[in-house]
Amino acid sequence: MLHPRTAETGASTSLARSGPCGAGNNVLAARIGTQAVGIATETGSARIVHQLDRLDQALAPAASENCVAEFRASLDRIVLRPA
Repeated sequence: MLHPRTAETGASTSLARSGPCGAGNNVLAARIGTQAVGIATETGSARIVHQLDRLDQALAPAASENCVAEFRASLDRIVLRPA
């Protein structure tokens, strides 16, 4: 098992540098995001949650795609959102 700090850094780096969403690869971005949701849950990292929120906003136009919907649902389970 990875040390929580190592996992947090890895997830944060992956979200920040992969850029799949900006490249139009919503499926890859959603998969990376879903993995990062698990790491955010384990570590309690506010930094990862913040980056996941940004990814969620970027993927909102593609919400009907299965992978994106799964990512957004997993994020909803760990983050309270205003109605």
